[in-house]
Amino acid sequence: MTETTPTRLSPARLLAAAVVIGAGVFVADLTLPLGASVPSLYVLVVLLGLWSPGSRFTTAAAVATSMLTLLGTALSPTGPTPWTATVNRPVALLLIWMTALGVLYHRRAEARRHRAEAALGRQQALAQLGSLAAMVAHEVRNPLAGIRATVQMLAKRLEPGDQATVKALFGRIDALNDMTENLLLFARPRPLQRSALPLKPLLHEAAELLTRDQRWSGMSVEVSGDDAAASADGLALRGVFFNLMLNAAQAMDGGGTIRVALETSGRNCRVSVADSGPGIPAELRERVFEPFFTTKHRGTGLGLALVRRQVELHDGDVSLSCPPEGGTLVTVRLPLAAA
Repeated sequence: MTETTPTRLSPARLLAAAVVIGAGVFVADLTLPLGASVPSLYVLVVLLGLWSPGSRFTTAAAVATSMLTLLGTALSPTGPTPWTATVNRPVALLLIWMTALGVLYHRRAEARRHRAEAALGRQQALAQLGSLAAMVAHEVRNPLAGIRATVQMLAKRLEPGDQATVKALFGRIDALNDMTENLLLFARPRPLQRSALPLKPLLHEAAELLTRDQRWSGMSVEVSGDDAAASADGLALRGVFFNLMLNAAQAMDGGGTIRVALETSGRNCRVSVADSGPGIPAELRERVFEPFFTTKHRGTGLGLALVRRQVELHDGDVSLSCPPEGGTLVTVRLPLAAA
């Protein structure tokens, strides 16, 4: 027997349903005396939060129905037993807010379940990818080394004017080898060597590694915020932040400033990498961390997938957004090292 999730309703339909139910209960409350516990029916409006796309509807419904309950207290006819209003009105308010808390708890539990299911699906896919990676290592990587060695030998016999062709061939062989290495790293990452790692020096190292490349020498990287130590593997995280900065540089065509911000919040720290590029279309933002998904002409689609893979191995998470002012903002959350 499978658990079903309520179908989400559009905001317009939710609002219409809430108005109809709320108005009906309010009219009944004004018609009947205070002794009748009509406001308890406002819980129906709050329960609509189970079908809402977000959690704000539930809170707004609880606030609105609480105000209607109090307003009904002032406007409803007194009736023969007004003392019961001192009981049923607080009980109605209590029911409204207990229902709201229950709906919010259910929504959070549902979100956690979806995240767990998505993580399990990724783990199953990674297990299959591990077998593919082993085949790729044997069938592609080893022959590539032989091809490169053969080309090097042949290049010594060519005329100087043919060296440009050889250089281009080397570039394609190296790119294919890098893709193979990334695939192996993604499918079978090495065990993490975690320690209390100061992040700010690591961010500067990744920035220096980027700008040392002639293609990105026109870029500048600004790192702000107080230093924080994460429980992390230095080599793995350097690759994570280098990949994010590289993506930012590519988005800005090699010119401009990449802004990196480091901050702490509770037991976690956050590193945000922002660029001023064209941004990412809304329909593609959920897919950019998928393996092999890319919008680049010669991209492999493994850069951001590797980022998420490594961050999740560090018990963190990564998210992407496009601010209204433009560009792309990628935020990595990591657990702080134990004091």
